[in-house]
Amino acid sequence: MEKNYTYIRKILPEKFEDQFVAFLDVMGFSNLVSQNNLEQLDRYFYYVNEILRKLKETNSKIDFISISDSIIIVAPTGINGLKQIIRTIKEIQITLLKKRILLRGALSFGPVFFDNQNNILVGKGYIKAYKLESQAIYPRVIIDPYIISLNNQDRTDFIKTYNNDDALIYKNSSSSLIKDDAVFINYAEILYEDNKIHKTVSSVYEMIKSNLYADQSIFEKYIWIKNYYLESLQKTNTTSLHPSTKRAIEDWIVKFDRL
Repeated sequence: MEKNYTYIRKILPEKFEDQFVAFLDVMGFSNLVSQNNLEQLDRYFYYVNEILRKLKETNSKIDFISISDSIIIVAPTGINGLKQIIRTIKEIQITLLKKRILLRGALSFGPVFFDNQNNILVGKGYIKAYKLESQAIYPRVIIDPYIISLNNQDRTDFIKTYNNDDALIYKNSSSSLIKDDAVFINYAEILYEDNKIHKTVSSVYEMIKSNLYADQSIFEKYIWIKNYYLESLQKTNTTSLHPSTKRAIEDWIVKFDRL
């Protein structure tokens, strides 16, 4: 006998709002699973959950969900919303780098509906970020070129706007070691802290050293991150740094260059 439903609760709204959507993916996650590397997997889930928990406590306007090796983040439109989601992505990248875990991903913009309570995530904005993630290729989070055009900006204006307070976006130059193929979030900016070399520098170096000559299939990935950190170290303004920190940066430049 056919049931007679007098009322069906509507879940989806009439119209989806335009929002920023990031799709992040852990590089090499399937290898960790196949190798049964429970310690590394446990580190990943622990630190991701810690970051997202703190984010939930401090910023109620950003939504997120973590599924296996993927993290999806949604933020409201506008300059503040974009800055918040970029800073969040950067923090996740840096935190995981300390544990030698690499991320690849994409940040896009478009209509999306996210309902945490009902575990619903749908919309063109999400699909764009998901598809764009595969084009990131290297361990980085690329930014959809469409986002640059939202405020009728060119790339120079865009980078200037979002690098006002800190260097959130990587800025390419004529002498750059990095191929100018995408605009991406600059996570190697933090190289020292309190006049000491930041922990990510040694973590990244050891990770590259362990993997660079292990397999041709991953060679290009680790050459890219080596060049990215080498260039970042070379660009560091050491004028105001303590002499010991300055010498340490010079030593790290030599080490990365030798890899």
